[in-house]
Amino acid sequence: FIRGQIPKDEKGEPPLPPIDEYVACAEQRRKSLPDRTRPAASRSGPPLKLA
Repeated sequence: FIRGQIPKDEKGEPPLPPIDEYVACAEQRRKSLPDRTRPAASRSGPPLKLA
């Protein structure tokens, strides 16, 4: 959040998304990232070549 650029609620606090929506978005981001827990040798496909 950038201070002063989002509307505040009655208490003067910035509105936050519902926790369920936040968790769902976080799970979606996590699933879309490459799996860094597997060793590089077990990843499918040929190794990438650097330019």
